[in-house]
Amino acid sequence: MKLENVKTIVIGADGERLGETLNAREMAMLETVDAALRSITEFQIEFPDAILEQVESMRGIQDFEDGRFYLRYKTAHNPLPIEFWGCLAKTPSVDWASGYIRVSEENIAAQIARAAPEVALPSTSETPIKPPMTQDPTPVSKTHPKPE
Repeated sequence: MKLENVKTIVIGADGERLGETLNAREMAMLETVDAALRSITEFQIEFPDAILEQVESMRGIQDFEDGRFYLRYKTAHNPLPIEFWGCLAKTPSVDWASGYIRVSEENIAAQIARAAPEVALPSTSETPIKPPMTQDPTPVSKTHPKPE
């Protein structure tokens, strides 16, 4: 499933729309959540003609938190939108009653490697690497010169 014909909204940490496109990691996560959902028997029975019409990526929410992604489907026989939430999880799971779909990081990493091999998937257990400092951190006083 590709997201080319799907309305995509990227929301920043401040809750504002960013006007950006999904990155390769977000695309892989959303496509994996969609595939997991479509593989569920209940989904196939209740929404056989479901079309994914909108996705939202909440960048202010961590990948492993519920609510990271929002997926909205439409069907010909149901005028109301069908809504689900997706995120990563150590163990994949589906909570049909609440609409939470959790997919494994390994599935995402494999999908990214196939779709965009140049995009590295950082391990969630690693601490982010901070860039090296480009300036001397010693504060400069306006009344006293910087020590040599």
